[in-house]
Amino acid sequence: MLFRDEDLNDNFFKALSHVQQIHANCKVLLRTHHQRVGLELVDMMAVYQEGAYERFCRIPPPPPPLTDLNASID
Repeated sequence: MLFRDEDLNDNFFKALSHVQQIHANCKVLLRTHHQRVGLELVDMMAVYQEGAYERFCRIPPPPPPLTDLNASID
């Protein structure tokens, strides 16, 4: 699935930031007696982050303005 320009809005970046914050908070769990839960959450957040980055990188570049196309034809 490719993103369209309207898909890359504030909600996308807020969700990605939230995933990063959860990932950082898991470090606290790793220092306590809840290491298994912390590791599972770290793994889940890494999967979400990787998926978001992959989708973000697959966004096709915008087409050049028509004026640039006309100039290259001349």
